[in-house]
Amino acid sequence: MTSKITRGLEILRQQGLRDFIQEFRRYISNVSVIEELWIRIKRNQTFLIRSTSAKFKMKNSKMKELNEWRYESEYEVLDDFLNEVQDQDVIFDVGANTGLYTCFAAVKNQSVNVVAFEPYQPNVEVLKKNIKLNSVENVRIIDTALSNTNGTAKFEVPGYDMPGYGTGSISDNIEDTKTVNIQTSTGDDLIEEGLQQPNVLKIDVEGAEERVLEGLLNTMAEESCRLVYCEVHDDSGESVDTFLTDCGFKTKKLSKRGNQHFIKAFK
Repeated sequence: MTSKITRGLEILRQQGLRDFIQEFRRYISNVSVIEELWIRIKRNQTFLIRSTSAKFKMKNSKMKELNEWRYESEYEVLDDFLNEVQDQDVIFDVGANTGLYTCFAAVKNQSVNVVAFEPYQPNVEVLKKNIKLNSVENVRIIDTALSNTNGTAKFEVPGYDMPGYGTGSISDNIEDTKTVNIQTSTGDDLIEEGLQQPNVLKIDVEGAEERVLEGLLNTMAEESCRLVYCEVHDDSGESVDTFLTDCGFKTKKLSKRGNQHFIKAFK
């Protein structure tokens, strides 16, 4: 690094600012190429929550940044979530994305069963790879969106075309946006059809939280469903909080990220 700085100063003195800028651009370009090559060779990264580590795929620098951003910005919530999980719990990870919560929960406690709901197929493909990478067998993926109706819906594709980019959601306002058709189901109906009753719900569905909760009314009324972690936007946080309180939960606000925060609801 020192030799590069010395070389740069020599160019600046002898050849002027223009040549210095060109040399600097070439150096930055080479650094980026080397980093991208390293990422493609390594292919995965490991994150740690206390004594639990989980691995996640990264196919390029953008995916690496997304993984790191989600892990760092949700560390407090994820730590709290993992601390609350008990032996034999059934966990619904609603809006599983590429599996941050799913993988950590499945790795930490092999006795739990995680049901990961993720309707967006590019995310599902990475989710499957992350589950395999962590060598866990206590996860089931359901590529259906939980909602308040059974059928199909328009899913707004994330603005950045990259698995793990967490802005895709069911939306009624679909003008001038790219959408795909997805299957929807209520959680209550899936459980009535034989899916295990959950003890813990984690919900991160980018604005569709109340639809998911409405479809889980009977489920949340069960005493065994004791815990909900729900990410909300500031404009919907109060109504979601009220909804959970009316369902018999006490609520607590967890860490804030921009205009979003998590509500922890417990009995």
